[in-house]
Amino acid sequence: MSTFMRTEFQTAKITLTQKTHEFIFDGNIMDSEVFIKGFNLQYPGKDHHVKEAEIEVVQSITDGNRISVSITGLLKDGSGNFQDNNRSFVTVVVVALIEILEH
Repeated sequence: MSTFMRTEFQTAKITLTQKTHEFIFDGNIMDSEVFIKGFNLQYPGKDHHVKEAEIEVVQSITDGNRISVSITGLLKDGSGNFQDNNRSFVTVVVVALIEILEH
C-alpha cells in the first residue's frame, strides 16, 4: 500500500441565513485553509450609510475527510439597521492537502 498527497480545492456560496457549509474531500485531510473569494452584504430596501462592516470565517475539521466552514457577517448603519441575511452571502474557497492511500 502506498500513500501520496494531493491538493484539492472546493468552493461554496454560503448565505448569512445558512451560516455553515460542510465540504467533503476524497481522503484524509492533513492540512487546510479557507479563503474569502467574494461577498455581498446588503441592506433590505433603501440605501443606508455604512457605519460598520464585518465578515468572519471559521473552519473546523469535523471528521477525517470533512471540513465545516461557518461564516458571520455584519453590515450596520448609524441608525441600527442591519443587513438582509437572505440576500447577503460569502463565497469561500477551501484548499486542503489530502492524504490518498492506494492499494
